[in-house]
Amino acid sequence: MATPKLEVFQIELRRTTHRESGSFYELFLNKCAPKDENGEIIPQTNQFLFKIFTEEFLRKMVDFVQDQREKKAFTVYDASLEDQLNSTIHFHSQQFIIEGTIEGGPYGKNKNVSDLSDKNQKSPVGMTNVILDKFYFFLYIPMDSSIGILMLHSYTDDSITTSFKNFLSKTFQFPKRYYKAIIQSYCPDVIKEEFRRGSVVKKFSFTKKTVITNILRNVPVQDHDVSFKIKIELTSDRDISRERINEYIPLLKTLGFGDEENLEQLETYDGKVYLSKNNKETPFVIDGDFDISPCIYLEGRIGLETDGTPFWSELKNYCFELLPAIKQEIYPQYAVR
Repeated sequence: MATPKLEVFQIELRRTTHRESGSFYELFLNKCAPKDENGEIIPQTNQFLFKIFTEEFLRKMVDFVQDQREKKAFTVYDASLEDQLNSTIHFHSQQFIIEGTIEGGPYGKNKNVSDLSDKNQKSPVGMTNVILDKFYFFLYIPMDSSIGILMLHSYTDDSITTSFKNFLSKTFQFPKRYYKAIIQSYCPDVIKEEFRRGSVVKKFSFTKKTVITNILRNVPVQDHDVSFKIKIELTSDRDISRERINEYIPLLKTLGFGDEENLEQLETYDGKVYLSKNNKETPFVIDGDFDISPCIYLEGRIGLETDGTPFWSELKNYCFELLPAIKQEIYPQYAVR
């Protein structure tokens, strides 16, 4: 079964000049607002600009949005501004939220598909065929801010994350006023704290690329420049509490690898510790800040179909419930004092 997950991203608008403070309102005013007979922009309400932007946003995805580098494409099906009840994309103009499902996946590979019950029923998948899967997105774009929030669903073995982020980055661009937006991973504090409370240590790993003569004697001359990537894993047969990590790390670093005269201690290796919760492992760099991965596994949080597909209404509700906590962290006006 595919493992569904939700990633959170922070969108940052980038003005070409710092003479004015950028905001989604200012961007949409320049990008979407009508002009008078003298070519001057006509001031508009937040809701009007948001509506005009959503219309443009939807038009851009009516046909496939292609990502040549990733060899992936995505589009919308059955999306309508007029028929929001039956639309796959929903616009919340009072909250400045766009959310819904898009469909996409890889293309550009000559493959075949067959039937499990009859292997002779085989048909080709051509270079222009897109292997579609459905993905949910939740986009919050407050008009008085230059910072937006994106929550994007994917699977551990299937995603259009990079392609959709590239699309959004260009969408929030405007010639001579705004560069492409920066979209960075973000992990809400509430998720970090939840992970810290329940996670345990499952294993440590140490990795290093080294020349063979650094670890072995009497190497044939012709092999002196041969390099190896060495990875040493230490897996515990029982859970170790996260609080005890700092007890183990100094001890493990005194261990070494190589022959007696060429022993390299593990402190010279790149070390990682793997924390586990609900059978999901997350690696952290040893001596780093142990920042929690900005990835939220959905199993146990919402209902899932047998193949791992989320119950879409529950995923939507989960994103709406998570948004207030994120707003408190990012936007000063929502901070708890």
